[in-house]
Amino acid sequence: MELNRKCLPLQGVKSHTALTAYSALLIGLKMIPAYAHLSLEEFTEMVEAMEPEDQLKVFTSGARVVPLTDAELKALVCFCTDKLGVPYTAENIKSLGPSELVEVIVTVCMEIPQNIDIDLITKEEKKTQTLLS
Repeated sequence: MELNRKCLPLQGVKSHTALTAYSALLIGLKMIPAYAHLSLEEFTEMVEAMEPEDQLKVFTSGARVVPLTDAELKALVCFCTDKLGVPYTAENIKSLGPSELVEVIVTVCMEIPQNIDIDLITKEEKKTQTLLS
């Protein structure tokens, strides 16, 4: 899949809903038997450390099989543009088909690990903790 859309800056209240949609997608994927042995943290770190081509495959699989709520879908869609670079509105969202929604979900989910970092401890603290263990 080649992404023909752009992600807008993840800001405002809906960015939190977009983040929870991203998390719901990861939780849903983690339930697949191939990943069930991993903790959610391990699975998330594995996905976020992948090369973009591999992330694209994972997020595409997730977008196809993991159900998201209407609010989660709308939050993801509001941070994406159409193929002409025009941001989606309540009116043009209605015309999106399943394959277009998958592409929108993947486009925004590809941006979240690059632009949102919500660790309770810093990466340096994690390294120190690992060294001390």
